[in-house]
Amino acid sequence: RDSVTTCSGGTCTTSVDATKTSVVAVGTGTTSTSAQSTGSSVLPQSEFCRLNPNDKACTGTAVSKWGGSCNAGFTCEGDAVMCATARAVNDFNCAMSKESSESALYLSEQGKSGAQVPSSTVAISSASFDQSDALGGAACITDLEVSVMGHSIALPMSTLCPAFLYLGNLLVAISFLVAIRIVSKGV
Repeated sequence: RDSVTTCSGGTCTTSVDATKTSVVAVGTGTTSTSAQSTGSSVLPQSEFCRLNPNDKACTGTAVSKWGGSCNAGFTCEGDAVMCATARAVNDFNCAMSKESSESALYLSEQGKSGAQVPSSTVAISSASFDQSDALGGAACITDLEVSVMGHSIALPMSTLCPAFLYLGNLLVAISFLVAIRIVSKGV
């Protein structure tokens, strides 16, 4: 009769897998019969421990024990799954606590106050920014010919060129103002 008992949350569940075999000798031959039964029972842990005081779930020997450190090593006894989990957590923690050159630099620099980056003065002028035409050419758009209901109509785009020139200069000036604000306020 094989049974496995697991206790958690104050209740114990016992799963039973039993096979009964009986042998009857009749005359010169023997007759055997076997019957299988499976099932489970659920009891409160206090009742289970009263009925089975030497069970591992009641004596505390079912609990896994582990310990150690990154330098001294890791030890574990008890449930294999719990030991594997505890070893994985221990290995992860040891890997995370190893001191790297970056963490050593951080630890040596963390208590300092004041400016730690050397400061220098940089002169910014309109020559510092690329003002070349992003679209290339800076040529005015030619007049467009559009056909509407069989008639050709010319749209005089060349008359808008002076307005586009002023608009372009205005956008460059606004860009410079925004750039100055970003550089001066760090926003």
